[in-house]
Amino acid sequence: MIPLIPILCIAALIGGAGGLAWYESLSKDEQQKADKLAGELAWNLYQKSLKNLTRDQAENVAAMVQRKMGA
Repeated sequence: MIPLIPILCIAALIGGAGGLAWYESLSKDEQQKADKLAGELAWNLYQKSLKNLTRDQAENVAAMVQRKMGA
């Protein structure tokens, strides 16, 4: 049997680390733009603030911000 949970956990860690590395590589101005965009997307898509999103919703918003910011 394939150990699905450890594989998913490792994938989530790698994805999270990649997103954090991308965010940290942005200038302060770009980080502020990304933060604002994330807040707007969260509200437009889910009618929730960023802090109230589920993990899946937050991951979706983060991926959209990276695409829109040209990552």
